[in-house]
Amino acid sequence: MATNTPASKATPFMIRGIAAYPKLNAPYRYDQTLRKSVVDHENGSYSVDIIVDAAAAKTVKAAIEAAAKTGGVKAIKNPPWTAEEDATTGEPTGRVRFKAKGYAKRKDGTPNRISHFDANARPMPADTRLTSGSDVRVQVYPRVFTALGGGVRLEINAVQVLRLVAYEGHNPFGVDPEFAADGDDDDAAGAADEQQQQQQGKGDDATSLDF
Repeated sequence: MATNTPASKATPFMIRGIAAYPKLNAPYRYDQTLRKSVVDHENGSYSVDIIVDAAAAKTVKAAIEAAAKTGGVKAIKNPPWTAEEDATTGEPTGRVRFKAKGYAKRKDGTPNRISHFDANARPMPADTRLTSGSDVRVQVYPRVFTALGGGVRLEINAVQVLRLVAYEGHNPFGVDPEFAADGDDDDAAGAADEQQQQQQGKGDDATSLDF
C-alpha cells in the first residue's frame, strides 16, 4: 500500500543555490488550451528549481536519502533532482537541479502562501516576484512516498532571498538606429534645442532695443 510521510512529521532542511523557473508568487497550472502557465488558486502549485554545485549537492542528497530511509524507502527510484546540462552543448555542467513544489491549498482547505524573507531574515512583501538567477535559500520538507518504486518530493515551506535579480518584462521591440535608447542622441538634441532657444532669445532682445 502506497504511503506518504506527512510534512509535519518530516525534518525540514535548507537548500542554498540559484533559483530557476520560480513560480512562488502564486500557484500555477499549465493550461493546455492556452499553452501557457496560468494562476490557479484552487488546483495550481508553487514550484522552483534550485541549482546547486556538486559539493553542496552531496550534502543535500544525503539529507534526502536519510529521510527516505526513515520513511521506509531504501532506494530512491524517483529522486527530486536531475543533473544540469548545458543549454547549448547538452553536456553536464557538474551542477545539480533540485525540484521543489508546494500546493495551492493546505490540507485544511485554507490558501497556502510561500513566505519570502530577505537576507536579514525580514519578511518581504506578499507580491514579491522571485526571478531566475536569484541567490536563494529554500526550506523544504522531504515527503517520502512508496508508490512507483518509492521516492521523495520536496515541499516548499519558505524562501530566503539572499540576492534578488531584477525582473525584466518581455520587450517586443528592437533597437531603432534613428532613436537610440542610450540617451546620447536625446541629450544632443536637447542641447541643440537649448542653443537654438538662446539664440532666438538674443534676437528678441536685439529687436526690442531697436525699438
